[in-house]
Amino acid sequence: MRRTTILLAASTVVILGLATALVLVLTIGSKPTPDPAAAQAPAVTSFTFRGWLHITDTSGISTTGDTGTGTSCEGRGGYKDVRRGAAVTVYSSTGEVLAVGELGASRFTGNALAGDCAITFGVTVPDGHDIYQVEVTHRGKVAVTAADARNGHANLTLG
Repeated sequence: MRRTTILLAASTVVILGLATALVLVLTIGSKPTPDPAAAQAPAVTSFTFRGWLHITDTSGISTTGDTGTGTSCEGRGGYKDVRRGAAVTVYSSTGEVLAVGELGASRFTGNALAGDCAITFGVTVPDGHDIYQVEVTHRGKVAVTAADARNGHANLTLG
């Protein structure tokens, strides 16, 4: 009887070993099931919406140093909110906020009688819209085509 018990125990060990090996082979050899949602989710791409805000009312322009061409500038008086760091908000055509950035470097051209303060902006926005709306501070939204936004041809004017 002792010999039968030993043979039975040995057989059990061999069967368990074979079952474990089979499970390992099946686990290692199998491919993970792909997540259908992940396979269908498109990659979100973006670009930098570039443009200029121009203040053309010389009484609303403050320049640093001389009033000659090439100096930096910003708004004053009724335009005092228009300066480097002011909020630039980009919306979808339906009014959803897509991104927020700020005004950047500026350059004055002209003289004290007739001039232009041009201030740059660049905001990273999601791609995929035909029309974007841009607003500087609280000045109201202006519609811009995606092509103009992408190519830096968004020119907004105050004054």
